[in-house]
Amino acid sequence: MTMLPYLSLAIWVPIVSGLLVLAVHRDRDVAAARWLALVGSVAGFAVTIPLYTHFAPGTAEMQFVEAKEWIPRFNVNYLLGVDGISVMPPSNPFSGRRRSSTAPSGRVSQNATP
Repeated sequence: MTMLPYLSLAIWVPIVSGLLVLAVHRDRDVAAARWLALVGSVAGFAVTIPLYTHFAPGTAEMQFVEAKEWIPRFNVNYLLGVDGISVMPPSNPFSGRRRSSTAPSGRVSQNATP
């Protein structure tokens, strides 16, 4: 079974959809430009879901590797891959130091020095 080029799609879908939005004359057709931008954003996100769901965190090898010869005369290749750092889960914003939930009262402490 051949794998879809998820990394290339993750790069090129937003670029192509952005160019299509630019091609729509937003002065004349604002609604179409907005819908095209929305569809492009959702499609750009959708092609990255398999990267996250099929990633194997237990290996140190590159995953989803795409390698194509681009300009053979100069030995230039198109090579993409994902390592573990690229798919790290987001950090928890609630871990670490918390702020007080009450606003400062504006009063100065009696022990404060000027």
